[in-house]
Amino acid sequence: MPTLSRRFIQCALIHFAIGSTLGGLILIDKGIPQIYPLRQFLPAHTELMFFGWVMQMIFGVAFWIFPRSQGRRKNPEYAWITFGLLNVGLLTFASGLNLIGRILELLSVLSFIKLIWQRAKPFEVAKSLRNR
Repeated sequence: MPTLSRRFIQCALIHFAIGSTLGGLILIDKGIPQIYPLRQFLPAHTELMFFGWVMQMIFGVAFWIFPRSQGRRKNPEYAWITFGLLNVGLLTFASGLNLIGRILELLSVLSFIKLIWQRAKPFEVAKSLRNR
């Protein structure tokens, strides 16, 4: 498994743990409203669970599974930029700078699409089977 895929998956698990903890605290707040109002963290919880957990897991697994071009991965630095944009966007959004965070997340998604688009080709074996 490539290092980038491992990092995506590891960060996804960290975001899952943090997002789940926030979700649990928000549920406790619903049952015991005297505690510090934790419902204000609902956007951060949603962000961590969707972009942090789900999207990063998808990015990591897709980068690992999609075929490489001619035995090596093209533009690994570009893939690391995608990783950085997504995580900085998550932290920015969670810290309250919503618009900037969303823009960074959008850039990471567009970057990921560009990265995977060039790799979404049929395997050579599948090509040879079709030509028969």
